[in-house]
Amino acid sequence: MITVVIAEDEALEMRSLEEDIDYTSLGMQLIGKAYNGSGALELVETLQPDILITDIVMPKLSGLELTKRAKQLCPNIRIILVSGHQRFDYATTAIDYGVEAYLIKPLFPETLYQVLSNIAVRIRENNRRLASEKFYTEAIQTQLPLLRELFVSSLMEGKHPSDIQKRFDYYGITLADAPLYALCLLPEEKNDITMFTLRNCVSAFFQTNGRNYCFATLTRIQNEPLCVLFQHTDGDDQSSIFTLAEQLRIAIFTDGGFNTTIGIGSLSSGWDGAPVSVSHARRALEYRFYLGSGQVIAFQDITSGEYTNSPQNLRRLFVPLLDAADKGDSAELDRLCDELYQESASFSPELLRILFSELISRIFSSHYEAGVDTSNLTRYLDILTFETLDELINQLKKELLNKKENLDNYITGREHWLVKKITEEIDIHYAENLTIEEIAKRVYISSGYAIRLFRKHTGETINSYIIRTRMAAAAEILKNPSVSINEAAAQTGYTNVAYFSSTFRKYYNHTPREWRDMHAGKNIV
Repeated sequence: MITVVIAEDEALEMRSLEEDIDYTSLGMQLIGKAYNGSGALELVETLQPDILITDIVMPKLSGLELTKRAKQLCPNIRIILVSGHQRFDYATTAIDYGVEAYLIKPLFPETLYQVLSNIAVRIRENNRRLASEKFYTEAIQTQLPLLRELFVSSLMEGKHPSDIQKRFDYYGITLADAPLYALCLLPEEKNDITMFTLRNCVSAFFQTNGRNYCFATLTRIQNEPLCVLFQHTDGDDQSSIFTLAEQLRIAIFTDGGFNTTIGIGSLSSGWDGAPVSVSHARRALEYRFYLGSGQVIAFQDITSGEYTNSPQNLRRLFVPLLDAADKGDSAELDRLCDELYQESASFSPELLRILFSELISRIFSSHYEAGVDTSNLTRYLDILTFETLDELINQLKKELLNKKENLDNYITGREHWLVKKITEEIDIHYAENLTIEEIAKRVYISSGYAIRLFRKHTGETINSYIIRTRMAAAAEILKNPSVSINEAAAQTGYTNVAYFSSTFRKYYNHTPREWRDMHAGKNIV
């Protein structure tokens, strides 16, 4: 509805403006009137009308001054000036103030009606335009992250528009045309939820570390890695970048609940060299085939020429090392660590860092699963920064000797206890709108870990157990012939009766109604 305020000091003229104009037929509503200029200004400030009709000559505040000040308060207000004088200076001032019309008394209702009708058309057209602009602006803002990634992806393909800085500003990209690093990240679980979680973990990590970054969509294929570019700083070198990536990998495992392999690209000179860094990061990521997943692999490491000696010569020792640690067999640990030392002498430090990071990751993962406090990551990361092989082996031996004591809870059945808690939650709350995320939250683990853990120990999924529990309860409830199918569905957590009936029939080869008729009043063994 278009709102109107009128200002007129003559009572007769005021009555004419009120009664002789059919505002309703114009889609308008008269919401205020004033008999002097200052009163009209107060109404404009309070009511924010769309249209103001005012006489020029009025007490306290003239119509021209009212027009000027009303425009200051409401820049979009439409004003019609009415005057009993055909004065050129009044008309030119009114034009300067941007009035919609300047009418001379005596004022005929038909003339004012037509002027208001024209103004109404312009207001509605403007409102539609503003609504359309708002809609498209909101739509663009919603899609801005995707548009930003597509733009960065075009840069990775070597397409550099002439207005690149202007586009950086529009998309909110804070990376300067200076040295950049590329990381490619590939989680073990590749689905939409995991990739969404991965993005959130990466964003939180770089924001916490005060690093400027942006994502790049390499392809629309689901199994492709997530690529992130971030700014090089004066304090960065190969070792610090590897440590940063390792911290990111552990943060993703801790917060997201899944392992991720990270490939580190080479240092680029700027946006022109960024595609090469991305290509190198992807190539490094491919070496997870040889080295195993869930670790950090740097392009500089895989091009060192040291891969002629198979990493398996070291990796074959990892399982017996961990087994000896679980058993607390210090003598066997000493023997295996000596063998580890001998094998390590023929590998480059860069390759050893990759291989030992996998062993450290396995130790860390077992601690995490056992509920051991893993908030202090420095102990693990320091191992990767030791400058001598003796220091590295000795620290690894120390960690392995501590492993049995730290993992007692894990070895004595923590996983079984967690599975028991999950089944108890389902048995108690099966009739509620139960989700895996809610169940995992109640037992203080991630949803991904809950899914893997439950399937590992029961051989079925959490969802299938929920359905099985609900169906067993429904079969029992339906023994009562007075219970309707709708009631049985509601009491077992189903809001869709048709879906409930379909699921029940798959389980018992009978519809709920048939089952109720067959077992009414009986006990099911």
